[in-house]
Amino acid sequence: MAGEAGAVPGPGVRRARHAARHADRQAQIRDKALEAIDEAIAKFREDLRATEQKLVDGEWVELPVMRLTPRDLSHALRQPEQG
Repeated sequence: MAGEAGAVPGPGVRRARHAARHADRQAQIRDKALEAIDEAIAKFREDLRATEQKLVDGEWVELPVMRLTPRDLSHALRQPEQG
């Protein structure tokens, strides 16, 4: 009987457990992807504001620096880190 201890669950119960595990795994994958996208966007925003001092015509000037290019960002959005 299904209610007895040690009884093997029926196919409906196994399918439900599998579906629940699958849904949990999909949610974890989406969460990790969103975290990777958020980190990439934050890094891109930070890098857009980055500057460096350079000597131009005998005068030190502050110039913008592009550390992460839009191409890098699009690559990060297409392939979030695995882990």
